[in-house]
Amino acid sequence: PQSALTANQRGVYTCRIPLQSGQMREISVGIYPAGFSTPPRVTALTFECFLLFTTLTCNTTGSPATTVTWRRDGQPVTIDGHTYNMVQTVSNRAMSTYQNVLIVSSPALGSTFTCAVSNTLGSSA
Repeated sequence: PQSALTANQRGVYTCRIPLQSGQMREISVGIYPAGFSTPPRVTALTFECFLLFTTLTCNTTGSPATTVTWRRDGQPVTIDGHTYNMVQTVSNRAMSTYQNVLIVSSPALGSTFTCAVSNTLGSSA
């Protein structure tokens, strides 16, 4: 029989299945029912340099959905569609994970970029 989840039961559950070969098969499922919230956090920050542009990727998690703020050398980055563009995609809706890509089309040598994430529960910065 099914039962209602409580707030302390949300999370990732892993089922381990023994195979005839002696190996184990694992299946993980994220359980985050509607109405439950998780604080925002940055889970990874990566970058790639190309000839004419640089991409910076900030992976985040949080529910409700997260908002990412980028800074260059401590100053807020304004997404202007020319020098800076940003794309946010949902990586995994069940796990409330997002990928935020900042595309910088001007030279970024010697600059320090940071990303901060927030939602209605708080901020990572």
